[in-house]
Amino acid sequence: MRHEEAPSGCLPAVVVMPLRAARRVVTGRGRVREELGRGVALCGRVWDGIADLPFEGVVVIGMDGRVAAIGPRDTVVLPGGLRVIDCAWIGPGVTDAHVHLAATAASGHDELRAGLVAVRDLGSPIVRLARWRVAAPIAVAGTGPRVVGAADPRHPRPAPPGDRKAADQDAAGGSRGRRLVFRRAAGRGAEGEMTADPPAADRARGGRGGSNGVMPGRDDPAGRNGAGQDPLDALAVADSPAAARKVVTSLIADGVDLIKVCLGDVAGPARPGRSPLRYDELAIVLEAAHTAGLPVIAHALTVAAVELALRAGVDELAHVPLEPLPPETVDRIAAAGVPVVSTLQCHSGAGPVPGRNAALLHRAGVSLIYGTDAGGAGNRPPGVDPRELDRLAYAGLGRLGALRAATSGAARAAGLDGQRPSGRIEAGAYAAVVGLPADPLVEPAAWRHPTVVVNGQRMITA
Repeated sequence: MRHEEAPSGCLPAVVVMPLRAARRVVTGRGRVREELGRGVALCGRVWDGIADLPFEGVVVIGMDGRVAAIGPRDTVVLPGGLRVIDCAWIGPGVTDAHVHLAATAASGHDELRAGLVAVRDLGSPIVRLARWRVAAPIAVAGTGPRVVGAADPRHPRPAPPGDRKAADQDAAGGSRGRRLVFRRAAGRGAEGEMTADPPAADRARGGRGGSNGVMPGRDDPAGRNGAGQDPLDALAVADSPAAARKVVTSLIADGVDLIKVCLGDVAGPARPGRSPLRYDELAIVLEAAHTAGLPVIAHALTVAAVELALRAGVDELAHVPLEPLPPETVDRIAAAGVPVVSTLQCHSGAGPVPGRNAALLHRAGVSLIYGTDAGGAGNRPPGVDPRELDRLAYAGLGRLGALRAATSGAARAAGLDGQRPSGRIEAGAYAAVVGLPADPLVEPAAWRHPTVVVNGQRMITA
């Protein structure tokens, strides 16, 4: 690396006002938000997100928030006066393909501090999603409300004509009208119960809370996203094919990036009662979404739910399932080219089954994508979760494969590949770069305390 009067080492942090006057400087947790000024050079062991091996090099980020240069130290000329930050390891920032920002962040700054440069929100009110996409310092894609069915178990709906399998399974998992016992996630292993009894708000409306495509928390006067209510309870209720079409049309008009459907345990013990979508409703959701060019991701934790998702033609699974996957189901997932979001750490309370399923899927050639379900299954620090990376590595991806799943793989799933950020470091491209105090391929916990995070024209230093 050649310098033209360039300083070396990490310079003291200088606090300046950020680009948006409405935001205040954040100095908590020992990190400082800064402007790039004339730009910055990160020096250390560089992994560009493409090659298999890192190299001793430098990444130069210009004042426009783009990568001005990347290469070995002795091939990159640094302009005079450019700030230089030494790091043990430099690589692309991480994208989390499954979060619920309503329960994890108010602004996204905590995520950025911890090495996340983008997220895909899979269940939050439309108003909040729209605000994050404009104001958050990280890139945000999202679904808005999750699409669920609604039915009184005392009056079960018939299966679609000629669909014997759907009749046998009902709507994935056979949960309507009986009790489903499952393991509560987040590593605590506590038992929880979910029934199909409609919530009080639905019973007050006659037990058919979504017959007109009502979206609780937005256009429903009895919505449950008001003060003191669970911000995650953003559900778009579709209990008939006509309601399903109306719901998807409304979400498309709201500008969502994809549609999420629930094909199994929808709410959990704290919010029981939402029935999963039926096949005829799901088919309408798929048709309407695909016509508009939007992918559909399915919450499907049981084998029956996964089979329903595959039969309908969903584009992605939001979790590694919690029931042992038969070989024929694994083969069908692989043949359909359906990627699967990991969320292994949040389901650690379910025992070894999710990890075994992940290993089977990986061996079959299924693409596993990094996602934590942060905010949806227990509380944990915002940002990159080294435990999720380790579980992906143990499933057969290895440390480098897990990192790919969390960078380019997750960015592609979030619809950010080729845009910003892409999970790669390339000259001329948008800069979403993280410098760490140690090599994460040796010590994944290095993600807990990044030395520097650059996301476009935003920079945070230790």
